[in-house]
Amino acid sequence: MIRPANKAGDTNGIRDIPLIDIADVDAALPAIETASRDIGFMYVVGHGISDETISDARSAVIEYFALPPEVKDRDRISREI
Repeated sequence: MIRPANKAGDTNGIRDIPLIDIADVDAALPAIETASRDIGFMYVVGHGISDETISDARSAVIEYFALPPEVKDRDRISREI
């Protein structure tokens, strides 16, 4: 299921990020495709990931991006083979 977006002009043309329930992933595929093509982002629910795991991941991301660039550069993936 996809949450309807705001009408153009409601928020300076910026649309809401759709909320997609993937409990039935086959039924959600059209909404995922539309959100990916038209907006590029989506909120996903019905995935079975605990709130604690999501909170831990969010904390780890915040902590990582607060590191100085020279530390994060150690994790850079080179495209050279």
